[in-house]
Amino acid sequence: MTQYNSREQRHDYFFPLLANGDIAVTPNYAGSDRVSDQGFPSGLGVFRAGRRGTSSRLPLILWGILGFDCGEEPVSFTQDFDERAGITTAECVYPGGFSVRAEYFVHPSHNLFAVRRTFTGVPPKAELTLNLDPSMTDAAFSLTHEITADSITIDADIRAYDRYFSRSVLLTDTPSEITFADNRAVFSFTPADGDAVCCYYLLDDSLFREDDAPDYREKLNAVQAHIRAAGFDALQAECSAFWQAYHAEGYVRTGIEAVDNAYATALYHLRCSMTRWSCAIGINNSHWYGKFFPFDEYYAYFALLQSGRADLASRIPEFRLATLPKAIRRATDSLQNPDTQQARFPWTSEERGDEASFPSYWRDHIFHMALVALGAWDYYEFTGDMDALRRYYPMIRACAKFYTLNCVCRYPDGQTFVWKCADLERLGASVFNPYFSSCGVIRTLEVCAAAAELLGEDEAYRAECLDAAAALRRTLPHDGEKYIPFDGCPQKSIAVFTGTYPFDVIARDDPRQIAAMLDFTASEQGFGNMYRQGKKVACWYACWKAIAFARLGRADLAWENLQQGLSSLGAFSEVWEINEDAVRLRPWFSTAAGVLLTSVNEMLLSCDGKTIDILPAAHPELDNVSFRLLARGGAIVEAEVRDGKLAHLDISYLPTAPDKHLAVRFRGEPLC
Repeated sequence: MTQYNSREQRHDYFFPLLANGDIAVTPNYAGSDRVSDQGFPSGLGVFRAGRRGTSSRLPLILWGILGFDCGEEPVSFTQDFDERAGITTAECVYPGGFSVRAEYFVHPSHNLFAVRRTFTGVPPKAELTLNLDPSMTDAAFSLTHEITADSITIDADIRAYDRYFSRSVLLTDTPSEITFADNRAVFSFTPADGDAVCCYYLLDDSLFREDDAPDYREKLNAVQAHIRAAGFDALQAECSAFWQAYHAEGYVRTGIEAVDNAYATALYHLRCSMTRWSCAIGINNSHWYGKFFPFDEYYAYFALLQSGRADLASRIPEFRLATLPKAIRRATDSLQNPDTQQARFPWTSEERGDEASFPSYWRDHIFHMALVALGAWDYYEFTGDMDALRRYYPMIRACAKFYTLNCVCRYPDGQTFVWKCADLERLGASVFNPYFSSCGVIRTLEVCAAAAELLGEDEAYRAECLDAAAALRRTLPHDGEKYIPFDGCPQKSIAVFTGTYPFDVIARDDPRQIAAMLDFTASEQGFGNMYRQGKKVACWYACWKAIAFARLGRADLAWENLQQGLSSLGAFSEVWEINEDAVRLRPWFSTAAGVLLTSVNEMLLSCDGKTIDILPAAHPELDNVSFRLLARGGAIVEAEVRDGKLAHLDISYLPTAPDKHLAVRFRGEPLC
């Protein structure tokens, strides 16, 4: 649990995220309906995944801003966030001598946002509000409403990116005077000292419903009945039980508060951001409108795999597989000829897999196809599920085909390069033979060949992939001493780490790779963000470095870079895209949450599919640690280390694991 006190006056204070993968809310301390001038989704605005407006950016529709007005502004407040229970609590003290304690949660199984306010003293007024003004969002609404003694039900005919119908219900457990005018509902009531007033906001609609799903109105009726029967405490207990069970699926406990809070918050964060389709960078409009990036979703995916949540992680390759036909049609004129069937996934897509990128040079990225292919292969490597590999192989092959048909350039003298493409965003428009994209192409071709061999398919194409990958390795850009982002690159770039993470195509003892990594860290100030903004190193870049150094066995540098990443966390141990004095962008940034988790996981456990390594890169600070993680090969490893010695070890295997007797090492030494 973490807490923020208004006396701290942190400039990066931002509200805790409450979400269930479908709706997302960031409740502020007072529950007011003011919208932040920082461009973040503040107040109590409710966003829902997949419901989009009509403008070119396809923004998410804002499903109302819930507010509370007690006639005064607080003079001080505290806000607690319990990431292991999915609950935030705020206590505000007002100049009139009264205080209000508010408890908030989003139910994990229902699209229900619940608030309980407890009054100490009596405020001059008390009003709950719900603003559904269509002018706040990019959609056309036709609203009708019905008021009862304790609720208002609002039905909407939505005409936006999709045409559908929705229903929202605001329900209280206290007598109120309810009015609705100008698309705004107001519940006025008179609390006494010690009163606790509960408010529930629930919503659903007819969009994306399976044929056998109940009608959305029937579903909301059932939720209302459950609310009335269960009450706030029981609903909150359901929320807590869900999150406690989720955190028990896989965990890391170091006894170091900063590490443990960040790890648990990142795990919570990824579950909040995992929609029915894939993992969004955020379910709101400040985070690229809740769209899906193959590049970003991979980092969340890999972290969830390692953390023992393979079922949840599988939504990501399943989403890409479901949208594969569109990716193929985008790149080829034939869905029938396997020799020309290639896939080009959009840099950004909406829920159906359609192009949703803003027009610019980032549409010329190619490395995200490598992460689609690698993610599908990783699922096999971590689970041993051959049936999944068979289903994923056409997607892996189509990504590889895009590279061999379009990107791999062979010269008459035998030299082979990756042709011009946009590499990491900070490096600008297309460049020739970039290191990051080249490593991605190499990895994709090698993964395709490995999968084809396991499945006994595509012998000729398998040989072509291996030949091209070997040729590309020989022409990776370097200056004689170290790998470089591309020939003539005028700046430093985190791209030089990518041969080790995420693509893992460079030998651990390759002197050019080691020199490149050390060179970047020696002069990283001013190059440590995705964009040309800020002068420090973002959390996700710091943790990216930590992962690579952990894979090299450099425990000292892995720990040092993890600490660098932790230094830029927000008030509730959440990761931002950038969080420094000059630039603050996107609190609750799921890409960075995934990289942070992986940076810790890689220090504690690794496996090549044959040997499990426990504490392969653990700093002495981690001499007292326990964890439950998933290793390549389908091994679930639960271990405890006390005073640097292995005190407990339990290894079990997924049913699909190919070898249930992997060797084990502890700190590099074989275990008997």
